[in-house]
Amino acid sequence: MNNKILIIVLFTLFISLCYAGEEQATDQVTENKFHIKNIEKQQDKLSDRIEDKTDKQREYTDNEIQKQIDILLKDRNNVLCMREKWIDWVMMVLTALIAFFGIGVTIYFFIKGRKQSKEFEEQKDKISKILIEAETEQLNIKGESRKLQKYSQQRRNELDNLFNDLENKKKELDVFVEKSIAGMYELSKNSLSKDKKINPQLYAIIDDILKEKEVSNFDANDWIIKGNDLFDKNNYKQALEYYAKAISIDPKNSDAYNSRGVCYSELDEFKNAIKEFDKAIEFNGENHVAYCNRGLNKVRINKIEQGIEDINISLNLKPMYTPGYKSRAEAYYKLNKFDNAKKDLIKVTSINPQNVIHYSDLLELSIVTNDKKTWDRYYTRTIHLKKNPFEESIILYLTIIFNYVFKNSEININTQIKKIKQLLNKYEEIADWSINEMIDGIEKSKDLNKDQIMIIIKFTNELGNCIQEHNNKFK
Repeated sequence: MNNKILIIVLFTLFISLCYAGEEQATDQVTENKFHIKNIEKQQDKLSDRIEDKTDKQREYTDNEIQKQIDILLKDRNNVLCMREKWIDWVMMVLTALIAFFGIGVTIYFFIKGRKQSKEFEEQKDKISKILIEAETEQLNIKGESRKLQKYSQQRRNELDNLFNDLENKKKELDVFVEKSIAGMYELSKNSLSKDKKINPQLYAIIDDILKEKEVSNFDANDWIIKGNDLFDKNNYKQALEYYAKAISIDPKNSDAYNSRGVCYSELDEFKNAIKEFDKAIEFNGENHVAYCNRGLNKVRINKIEQGIEDINISLNLKPMYTPGYKSRAEAYYKLNKFDNAKKDLIKVTSINPQNVIHYSDLLELSIVTNDKKTWDRYYTRTIHLKKNPFEESIILYLTIIFNYVFKNSEININTQIKKIKQLLNKYEEIADWSINEMIDGIEKSKDLNKDQIMIIIKFTNELGNCIQEHNNKFK
């Protein structure tokens, strides 16, 4: 109940308030309308005033605007003027820079031009000097050229004369060569007796001479020369045939018989050799070589005294004939006359003091005869001589034997033979075996015992085989 009353009261109060509000709103509207009329009047007045003022304002505004426009135009002109001035300033700066650059370039090229001009002037002066010198030199050359032409003409004339002289000399030389060849050929005839070996080069020249000569035109001496060449090559049988041809052409040719006798001697046909030497002496009683060869062959068949007589005749005919003294030394050696043998070998070394083989014969004898004094004297001389490897091998052999005999040194046969072989390997010619007779002498030596003798004989035989081996290699 109370609630209902409260609701009614509240509703009545709400209605009253709404009504009161409506009245108040009505009054307010009326008042507002009045105010609106007043405002409209004032607005009209104001509008009039505004229009008046607006006209004035518009006029003022136009003036102001014109002023502002004038100011803006003035500012624009100023700006444009400033812009033109800035451009002018920039252009001025650029122009100045270009001007300065141009001036710099001009100065640079001016200085460079001046420098080049100066250098050109200097070069010009140098060239002028060179031209002047060249002209002077040219004048000198012309003068020298004239002198040279004159001199060359003189030289040409001299050369022509010299050429003519040379032509004449050549003709004389050709004649001289022909005479020399003939002389060499005649010289070869001096060795027909087999006194000594002919130089291989000389044989080559003689062989060329003989090749140009028909065999049918050979004389006795030609066949002897050909035979001697074969003899030196150890071709004894062919050499005997050539000597026989020489004798068939000239049956009284002493040299042919002597050469054939030497050939038989090398073949150990001593009796046949002596017959040939007899013929040689029969047809030429002055043939000292034939006497010496006959004496040596008589010694080899133990007719020693007769052999010495022949050798003495040879030495009487030619007192400086070294093969004669060597042959007689061999004869005395066989007679055990060692002092006489030593004297002959010393004579040989005095006649030819540079021959190592002659010294080796004497040293060999001093070993066999136990003559240390003779060894020391001649061994000292030998070691200072110029020796080929073969001669060195002989001296080495004798030195080994000497040390074994006098110093009681041991002999290593293989080692010593190896050393000697090394020497022979350096020697390209055929070596002569010159100490074969030493074995006989060693066997006769009374101061050596049998063992020593056998060792030396074995060593000597080995050396002989070594030399034979070497000779077979170079035949």
